[in-house]
Amino acid sequence: MPELPLNIPSLMSMIARMKQQSGPIVSAVLLSADGRSKQVTLDMTPKEDAVGQLLGGKATFVGSYPAPLDGVVMALREDVAKELRAPVNKHVLPPPYDRDAGKLRGPFVLLRMDADSNPADVTLQEYQEFKADPAAAIAKAKAERGAQQGSDEDEEDEQDEEEEQDEDEEDEEAALAAAAAAAASSGRGKKRGMSTEQAAALARSKRKSMGIPEPEEEEQEQPKAKRAKKAAAAPAAAGKKRK
Repeated sequence: MPELPLNIPSLMSMIARMKQQSGPIVSAVLLSADGRSKQVTLDMTPKEDAVGQLLGGKATFVGSYPAPLDGVVMALREDVAKELRAPVNKHVLPPPYDRDAGKLRGPFVLLRMDADSNPADVTLQEYQEFKADPAAAIAKAKAERGAQQGSDEDEEDEQDEEEEQDEDEEDEEAALAAAAAAAASSGRGKKRGMSTEQAAALARSKRKSMGIPEPEEEEQEQPKAKRAKKAAAAPAAAGKKRK
């Protein structure tokens, strides 16, 4: 038998889970040893052993195929096939299992497994279309999947932009609230006969009590005011020195 490109622990876990529950009824593809093909319906309840009943004995995995087929091929175990003197299967499976043509005995069953490793429907037409050009079918499925992922990413980007816009609006509202609080505090200070410095201190106290951060403009204006005072005092100081 060829080396299986399957996750055996995952398959064993799947089988263990299936034994504990009723299975679905799904469509599958039977590839008879004489070369005929047909679509069949299987009850995948574990106790029914539908695959074993269809093959005529204990089954084993031959291999698997990716999207769009998402298929798993099963056949008789080699020892069982020899014991039953099963004929060589005339079917040539799609690559890479075409290399086993003329080696495997008994019928094959093609099942589909979904993303959660549960049996799902697969039709004879889907198998035939896949077999006609496996490489093209796989490439098309990958392209469609990539396009879907791109669409999902675009939706996420739009959501991010909306969230950023909401945050900007909240920041703007906070700034307006800070300005209003400062103006209100300054106005009350003037009414009380306070100086500009006292009114500004009152405004800062109000913003602090409201949890509003200090505006950067005020922090930048303070050094400018200090430089202006020094510039105004410089001529007077120079005049005193000349005297």
